Amino acid sequence: MAVAGLNIVASWNFLMRYIFGPKLMRIFPAKTRSAGRDFDPNNLEFLSDLFISTVSYALTLSVYASPLLAGYIYRKGMTTANHVSYLSKCLATLGASFGLAYLIRGFGRYRNPDYVRFTEVLHEAKHDMQKRALLQNYDFEFFAWPVDFRWDESDIRSEDVQESIEHNEMSYFRRTISAPFKALEYVVAHGFARRLIYPGSLKWLQNAFANQLKEGRASLIEQGAIRAKLLSKDESEIDSVFLDKRNLELNGSTLVICSEGNAGFYEVGCMTTPRIAGFSVLGWNRPGFAGSSGVPSVESEQNAIDVVIHYAVAKLGFRLDEIILFAWSIGGFPLSYAAMKYPEVKAVIVDATFDNILALAKCKMPKFASNIVEDVIENYFPLNVEKQLLRYPGPIRLIRRLQEEIITTEPFNPATNRANFLLIGILKHRYPNIMTEESINAVSDFLGAQDVIGQDDVKRTYNYDEAACENAVNEYFQGQWSRFPSDFGSHMNPDFRTQMALFLVSKYMDHFDSTHCTPLPYAYFQLPWMHD
Repeated sequence: MAVAGLNIVASWNFLMRYIFGPKLMRIFPAKTRSAGRDFDPNNLEFLSDLFISTVSYALTLSVYASPLLAGYIYRKGMTTANHVSYLSKCLATLGASFGLAYLIRGFGRYRNPDYVRFTEVLHEAKHDMQKRALLQNYDFEFFAWPVDFRWDESDIRSEDVQESIEHNEMSYFRRTISAPFKALEYVVAHGFARRLIYPGSLKWLQNAFANQLKEGRASLIEQGAIRAKLLSKDESEIDSVFLDKRNLELNGSTLVICSEGNAGFYEVGCMTTPRIAGFSVLGWNRPGFAGSSGVPSVESEQNAIDVVIHYAVAKLGFRLDEIILFAWSIGGFPLSYAAMKYPEVKAVIVDATFDNILALAKCKMPKFASNIVEDVIENYFPLNVEKQLLRYPGPIRLIRRLQEEIITTEPFNPATNRANFLLIGILKHRYPNIMTEESINAVSDFLGAQDVIGQDDVKRTYNYDEAACENAVNEYFQGQWSRFPSDFGSHMNPDFRTQMALFLVSKYMDHFDSTHCTPLPYAYFQLPWMHD
């Protein structure tokens, strides 16, 4: 009797592998993983999976449209007992069809030799670490991938970045009358703002990019990239990929950790730039994006980049001073957090990012909503790149798009590019004697120019002498990287301080004559300037 029971359990578990197993997308050769081929499902799996995905997609859209649907049902008088009974029968039929489709899909997979072999490999890999490498021969839905590395598997030293937040005590009366507003903030933050700030977390958008993501991931794997699942402190499962160029490229001994934009994914994102430049690269998708689980938030992104850093050091074998942090757009937030927490990293390169998201959020929303926008940003999405980056003491390189239309408060107006304010904030912190009011005005004129020709005109206006500025820097720092804030410039005359401010701008920032979403050419991926 007991043996029969065990056989039933084993058969049921075996069946579950096929019914609820992950979708297999691509198979790579066992040895070289080059020239992979798409998985070819049989008709049973293809048709049943098409039905399941279509219904799931429709249900997701209905959830988003539920307020409109509810209003329509109410106006049409479809809330009577007969209508409710009919709707219940439809839902029951749909549920039965859904279950039958899962059974048919499972049977179709069971009849496919490729899927049978894959599910055997997946089952073995979950129970035997020696077989884990075999998973690299398959591309499949990432939820089924076993965890390769946990956030607590290493104890690398980091800075204590916890900050005390003062909470004003409110009376019972004030808490009571403010409760509806707090509830409204919560609804706006989670139902509306999160989707605007992180559109890449929307499933319909991920479905629209599904083929590009699959092809981009396949290209990386066929070049030898290693995929891994990293478990962060808040239990989010982070999808990462590592391309090792040590002993293959001149820059391969340096690892570039890439953080993507708010609708970017490592499969088709900014990893391309340092990869072509010959660096080892490590990409990751933020929580809720593509293969990563969870939802994007301040805390989840901080936990995600933290486990990525731990993985790079403890598992991949890079020292912190062999790591460059690189980010595009909103990826500047997790980058700046990592730079603040791990100040020993070699350098920071930030492309097309902002100082603080609040100014951008306010300009995109109606003026009457400015108060609630401020409260939502402050309480739920305080993405302050500048505040965190000021606590990083190492070399920084900013890249600004001259035709920027996303992180400007006025599209295509360089003077309103929030990268300007990030740069000025960094320079004010590092060189307070240089960044006087007059110098900041000159820098603002320079950054407000429409093109390189306009920038040169500003330099001539202030009699800019690059050689003299460089000599002054070399004489003061004597090739040594400074501790910040620096006393540099305390005895300079005002005119030369202005020239020096323009010199520092030229060293800390590069300008790419393009729009926000244009891929960054690898020629712009240069190590930041240091005093030498």
